[in-house]
Amino acid sequence: ITEGGRRRVNYYIKHLVLDAEGKFAPAIEWIMDYNDPKIVCHPVISMVTDMVWERVAFRTFLSGKLWFLFTLFVFVLSQSILNHLQPHGADGPPGERLAIFICRT
Repeated sequence: ITEGGRRRVNYYIKHLVLDAEGKFAPAIEWIMDYNDPKIVCHPVISMVTDMVWERVAFRTFLSGKLWFLFTLFVFVLSQSILNHLQPHGADGPPGERLAIFICRT
């Protein structure tokens, strides 16, 4: 029953990830709120948090950052680039003004 002086242990991680209703369990949040580095560094907790990050949270985080970069690009385009194509006080072609209007809204 022992191998190399160690006993085999099975961990059931389902209840760390899902609650009884099938929604995300608050167990990981409770562990983080407890502020005990010994518990947080446990291999099972580390595996569960890595699994949640890789399968669920990473895509949401990345899509949020990509959306931010896209909106930042549109803002810079409308405020700095399109706005300064013509000399100060001169009206540009209607297409340019329309592009500035679309980027600002």
